[in-house]
Amino acid sequence: GSLLCCRAAVQLMRQQHERQQQQQQRQGARYHIFNCGFSRWGASLSKSACTHKATKMALTQLNTSLAQELAEAGLGYIGVHNLSPGMVLTDLLLRDANPVARRFFNTLAEEPETVAAVIVPRIRAVQGTGSSIEYLNPASALARVLGGLPQIVNGGRFFDKQGNRVAGGRTNSAGVRLLYDFDAEQY
Repeated sequence: GSLLCCRAAVQLMRQQHERQQQQQQRQGARYHIFNCGFSRWGASLSKSACTHKATKMALTQLNTSLAQELAEAGLGYIGVHNLSPGMVLTDLLLRDANPVARRFFNTLAEEPETVAAVIVPRIRAVQGTGSSIEYLNPASALARVLGGLPQIVNGGRFFDKQGNRVAGGRTNSAGVRLLYDFDAEQY
């Protein structure tokens, strides 16, 4: 999937560049591809399935190789970057999470809009190629875990001691906050 999406994005970006090249001349990367993978340190801590972890780690190599190939092909105006939003309270994270994991999420996970508020300005400001945008770095993650030990043991801001959702309004069966008036699980 990522390979096909990158190929389609490069084709579109080449077409846009050819049309706009006549109007203005710019140096450096002007278009950007972001693949969502693990941070280098996040993969070592992840408890996800090996297929998920391997696929996400492979994106790091895809980004490096694609950036090199684009530069060699004279397409240096297309930057390729890694994006690691961290643990976001989505179905993917919560669907099979046990109560202990859910209590751990009280310290490290965030709602989608919280993560977006931090990483979107970083995405918009990126230049060149080869950037890695991470929501958390190892020091901030460690500080969150150490400061959040009571939430891990007793429950906290998102999940109680039994792993039940305690905050965020209406949620689906996995504990993901519903943003709309309908529940997609019904369809």
